[in-house]
Amino acid sequence: MDGGHVSDRTLWRVPGGGILYRTPALSDGTVYVNDGLLRLAAIDADTGQRRWTLKHDAAIESSPVADAGAVYFTDLYGHLTAVDAASGEVRWKWRSRQSKMSLPTVADGIVYAAQRHRMWAVDAVTGRPLWNVQVHDHRTYLNPPPTVAGGVLYAVEGGHVLALDIATGDRRWDVFPHGGGQQTPVVAGESLYVGNGKGVVAMDAATGEERWRLATGGTVWATPAVAEGIVAAGVRGWYLIAVDAETGRERWRLKTRGEIHGTPAIADGTVYAGSHDGRLWAVDAVTGEERWKQETGANRQSSPTVADGTVYIGSEDMSLWAVDAVTGEERWRLETGGEVHSTPVAADGTVYVGSTDGFLYAIHA
Repeated sequence: MDGGHVSDRTLWRVPGGGILYRTPALSDGTVYVNDGLLRLAAIDADTGQRRWTLKHDAAIESSPVADAGAVYFTDLYGHLTAVDAASGEVRWKWRSRQSKMSLPTVADGIVYAAQRHRMWAVDAVTGRPLWNVQVHDHRTYLNPPPTVAGGVLYAVEGGHVLALDIATGDRRWDVFPHGGGQQTPVVAGESLYVGNGKGVVAMDAATGEERWRLATGGTVWATPAVAEGIVAAGVRGWYLIAVDAETGRERWRLKTRGEIHGTPAIADGTVYAGSHDGRLWAVDAVTGEERWKQETGANRQSSPTVADGTVYIGSEDMSLWAVDAVTGEERWRLETGGEVHSTPVAADGTVYVGSTDGFLYAIHA
């Protein structure tokens, strides 16, 4: 297929009236996206028709989270808001006495969010707080959202990694791993993985006991990717590394030509990552051998998305790139009127992405 501008692939584009830089949420045939700073919009995924727009009274801080007929988000003043997915009407709006909540996590009818040094659980239907626990005196600077897996809530607060009972908030364990916790923990199998300024730590998900730790020689920039038996991450010093998920042994280390600040993608035996020298890399997950690299023409890129044999990545060159996952050849490129910072969302042969030109795009994959 020819590269270059591909407006003929654009199924629709919807003006947002503001900068669309957060990742949209896709659920039940509707795309939910931040429409500027104060609005949340629901867009029909097939037609691009705007179903509703909610004008909020404070800047929306988080990407929307859609679950079971509702959409959730947090705002600048620390409110957690639930919106009816069909009508756009506010179901409830809740705020504690504190401010600045993390991106919410929704599981089994409960909304979880971190706020300063407390963790909250709120009933998803009524907005009534179910429990809250003080976790630590100092919250993590990035205030990462918690993770729910196997009936347990895992969170990072104040450098500590905690496991909380989802029903009561009671601590199952509370550990300060070597180097501390800085990012949303990743749960895979019976292990939990965290990256930090010193490297990567694997912990027993049931007990919090350290299984292994690896000093990477530099900061792990973003939440690692865990799949196919490896942990992949970008490390300060222009490196992409892969670690054996069971043993903690570094399998390989590839020198790139720029920092990798996003979470890599792992699919079909390949690790994909975008570096800040304007390249998209594909690396053999077993050997670390470079399979290909593609110039995307800009330094800053989004985290990649892999679907149906294609890698999608947004770039500050004002484009969404579609690259063949096997060969690295450019399949097509959508030029927008602004930088593409958000991670693309791919489903049912369509890719959805927002651009800083103020439009949400739906592109035929």
